Amino acid sequence: MRTFYAPIAAAVLLSGCNIGLSPYKYDTGVTNDTGALSVDTDDVGGPGGPGGPGGPGGPGGGDDTDSSGPGGPGGPSGPGTGDADTDTDTDTDSDSDTDADTDTDTDTDTDTDTDTDTDADTDTEPAPSVDLTGISPTYGPNGGGTILTLTGGPFDATTLVTVGGNLATVLSTSATEVVVETPSTFSTGLVDVQVAVGSATDRLPSSFQYLDFDDATGLASFVGELSWFNYLGGYWTGSPDYGILWWWMLDTPRDWSYWEMFASTMEGCDSNYGWSPPIAHSLGAPTTSITNGSRSISSSWVVGESMYQGNASAIDYIDNTVYDLNTLSGSGLPSFDVPGFVETPDSWTLTSPSLDLAGMTTLRRSDLSFSWTGSTGDVMVLYLKRYSSAGALLETVGCAANDDGSFSVPSGVWSGWSANQTLYIYMGAFLEGAAEVPISNGESRVVGAYWNVGAATTRN
Repeated sequence: MRTFYAPIAAAVLLSGCNIGLSPYKYDTGVTNDTGALSVDTDDVGGPGGPGGPGGPGGPGGGDDTDSSGPGGPGGPSGPGTGDADTDTDTDTDSDSDTDADTDTDTDTDTDTDTDTDTDADTDTEPAPSVDLTGISPTYGPNGGGTILTLTGGPFDATTLVTVGGNLATVLSTSATEVVVETPSTFSTGLVDVQVAVGSATDRLPSSFQYLDFDDATGLASFVGELSWFNYLGGYWTGSPDYGILWWWMLDTPRDWSYWEMFASTMEGCDSNYGWSPPIAHSLGAPTTSITNGSRSISSSWVVGESMYQGNASAIDYIDNTVYDLNTLSGSGLPSFDVPGFVETPDSWTLTSPSLDLAGMTTLRRSDLSFSWTGSTGDVMVLYLKRYSSAGALLETVGCAANDDGSFSVPSGVWSGWSANQTLYIYMGAFLEGAAEVPISNGESRVVGAYWNVGAATTRN
């Protein structure tokens, strides 16, 4: 049994080492190799991650106003006063009797009906109210973008939400739940969350914590590898039937997949490919662990490597299964876990070229057509290392292919090729995760990988 530790894999798989070479045997020394030809099993651990620096009135009352009544009718007119002449006078009376009665009938009745009734509505209606009873999650990056669920009510389509005094984007509303996206801020720490429905408001003080992280929605946030290495053939010294590699880190958010460590494009290969390593950030927790059922794999923070690295035995690695990142606490950050942190693929069989032999086969550069069965990965990765007969690393070629059962390495990708050199062949099925990282809203793109490893002698 051989257990691989990430620093060894980082130094060996991606960088290479000097290997003493002779037919059918490989030396197990990491450096200063001498003696019989052997495969350096420290050399053939999976790709370790490179080191890096730490990365918003109540209704008014009713108003009843009566109009005044009509005035009374006028009285009847008074009788007139006339002068009646009763004398029998034969004289001709030229006197004209003029009735100058100017009696004026004045109606002095003043009927003023003043209604002084004041109808006051003294009913008291309750003021509208709303309750905010909970939020989830309770933290997220100050870059914003956290999907925040508020419970309580009653809510309606007019509901407004502020986080730390800044208006959040309402995504959906029901009578008892509002879902919003948090705004960005330059601040960190605890802030109030407030809800308003019309004039009714409620708030939960110091209920959401802004963390000093960029919003990594849709981007890689955690990267790393949990890998099993299956050694083919009988030409390995020390009988290394398997090797296990486990490392991970918090990366600066970027749209990056693990296979890009080996090649620049899918369905393509690169010679001596220079990749951009992750920029790691410390989480402050000294140890972490992942679990599947009863099996647990622990890892520790390695300052010089700026990553968590772990050691595992054969019973800890399980094909075609999901490991959860257990609750991480004691880091100065809110405690969190990540279900579905990493998923491993099925084991698979390399059918061509034939590397599972007692001795090493010989291969031309035109012979590097690979076929396989049984894989359940997203991507197949090839990593080829060509050594001189003196054990010097001459060239590396990395390829990324769809997991469709076949892939050929272009002959022209090699910068050189001579007979009697040694070719190390690593072929891995990668299954990349996408679990949400709560502290940054990013994704866990830690891969589970199953590698088949073999070697061959070159020929022209």
